[in-house]
Amino acid sequence: MNQFEFTDLNKFYVSVGVFLVASALLIPWLFLREDLGLLVKCNELAEYTQATQKILRDKQTIASILTKIIPILSFAMILAGIILIYKGTKGWKKLQALTEQREELINTKLT
Repeated sequence: MNQFEFTDLNKFYVSVGVFLVASALLIPWLFLREDLGLLVKCNELAEYTQATQKILRDKQTIASILTKIIPILSFAMILAGIILIYKGTKGWKKLQALTEQREELINTKLT
């Protein structure tokens, strides 16, 4: 059975970190560019059925909640992403230095 390589874990950390940072920027942009079907005038809203009015009010409530949650979520995702990228590159750099030392020792023994 092959041994687990920590370079793969460090690459995974960096990949997840980049994904989190990119998602943290993409989610607010996607949310803000859509009107979510909430642009209804008051006089038009009165013409809709009670069920439709309730649906629109529920959508407004959910949109209001999301406008408060998304900035907090994005900040947390950016922070977690930066931490993971830092952790992954730090471990990656450490292992790369050891690999280069090993290669240098092998080359000196071969000559």
